[in-house]
Amino acid sequence: MTGEIETSTDQYRYVVTGLPGSDDTRHEAIGRRAKHGGDAAKVVPVLDRCLTRLHRYPEHIGDKYWNDRQRVPTTNGVTSIEHVDVVRRRNGKVTDRIEQYWEVECPVCIQTYRSDTDAEEERPDVIDEALACCDSEWVPPSDWVEDCSICGGDHRGEYGCRPPAAREPFPGVDERFACARCDWDGHGESLQGPEGECPDCNSAAVAVVSSQ
Repeated sequence: MTGEIETSTDQYRYVVTGLPGSDDTRHEAIGRRAKHGGDAAKVVPVLDRCLTRLHRYPEHIGDKYWNDRQRVPTTNGVTSIEHVDVVRRRNGKVTDRIEQYWEVECPVCIQTYRSDTDAEEERPDVIDEALACCDSEWVPPSDWVEDCSICGGDHRGEYGCRPPAAREPFPGVDERFACARCDWDGHGESLQGPEGECPDCNSAAVAVVSSQ
């Protein structure tokens, strides 16, 4: 039995740098670039729900600041997050650390929020607090998949799934799986590697389609 796996239905539009407007397809955008944009123009994919700076060199801020530890892209612009280390010095040397914490500015009113400590688990909480201040939202990358129908997680790329071994709850190998990338369909014992990838294309985009 072959199972059907849903994939992302988000629709891209395409912006040509230096030209106003956007196109429904990449082919249309490439044609408009060839006719009006010149050799230096680029075609940039965007989503309506993503914030894009539409100037001569448009850049998707979700893509630009992905994994940036000091910048957070939001629907009200880019805000900063800093690791603050308050220390006591004597003769130019650090003698004591008084406190350490994360500090984030609201991108609208610039009010500052800080965590209780610099623990990594407190970092997302203080970011959420700062963004909630004036109803800002985090801007994900253009290829962001949320609540993936294949692996249940959030990740970049249509097939950038969390492998079965890292999923909670672990689906186990006594199931029948199907691969969304290459249409392989088979028993869980056929999955490859310690993480459980598709045996045909090595993709982690495999999902349970039936129980044995």
